[in-house]
Amino acid sequence: MNTSRHISVDVLTSFDVSYSQLPEVLAQVFDKYDPSLSKKQRSRVIINEVIRRRGILDHIIEKCSSKKIDKIQPKLRAIIRIGCYELLFDDFIPDFAAIHSAVELGKKSINKKAGSMVNAVLRNIQREQIKDSTWLESIINNNPELAYPNWLIKKWKRQFRSIITKKLCVSFFNKAPMFLRVNEELLEKDKSINFLKKSGISIKQHKAFSNFLEVTNGQDKVLDTDLFGTGMISIQDPASGAVVDLIDPQKGDWNTLITNESTRILKAKDKFQYITQTYPNTDYATDAMFKMDLITDQLAAKVIIYGSKSRSQWNNLCLR
Repeated sequence: MNTSRHISVDVLTSFDVSYSQLPEVLAQVFDKYDPSLSKKQRSRVIINEVIRRRGILDHIIEKCSSKKIDKIQPKLRAIIRIGCYELLFDDFIPDFAAIHSAVELGKKSINKKAGSMVNAVLRNIQREQIKDSTWLESIINNNPELAYPNWLIKKWKRQFRSIITKKLCVSFFNKAPMFLRVNEELLEKDKSINFLKKSGISIKQHKAFSNFLEVTNGQDKVLDTDLFGTGMISIQDPASGAVVDLIDPQKGDWNTLITNESTRILKAKDKFQYITQTYPNTDYATDAMFKMDLITDQLAAKVIIYGSKSRSQWNNLCLR
């Protein structure tokens, strides 16, 4: 049994009880099960989202189980967290599928009693949602700090005070949208839109910038497209588009050259990272890690160059 959920349970359980870093745990579990690319991608989504929302998930589980989260055994805790996440936050998983899958996972991974507990907790959560459609929203708005470590909340409160800290927590808790920048020198925007739609990716036009597209569905497919692999599209925040419009770089300018070169360097870094994950504890991985360090140093140097050269331009912009 090596479904995405089962893999996610193993990773979350190990991460929860050990002091290992998440990439290390992921590499060990992926090496154990050797899952397909689609299962890896789905597992990463589940794992990242559960960890990101863990404080809120644990608060809800405690309310609907009458048990302290640390009194629930680690593997069962991971299963309930996944079921709770899919039930409340994953819009693509029907409620019945989220509950049924989690219950079956509890039965097969632990025992029937564990499956019964998973069913009871998730049914309680579902009932609360049906009874009050604003129930989840109220919990998030009233307890946004639960999603963050205490040391970070204390630091923000000292720096920004309580009201701003609460707004920050709510804002960061919501998933940021994905935007794509189309390189119209390589491909017309309409053609890129058609290609993305054929790849199962739903998009809509950005209101302010014609070469930016917002991905509304299929975010996990973007990296696998030929458009991304060939640099015809890139993942970029529209705010950077505003900066480019203000500076108005011309072809051949130093800032255009730095941007293009940095893109190539980042692609190389991705390749080396793939080697370290695919062939851990080998000479190839050691060499790749050394080269990744060199790349990081190069990028840092380019940031310094970019900042020093653009200082006068920014001063002029601020005086407009």
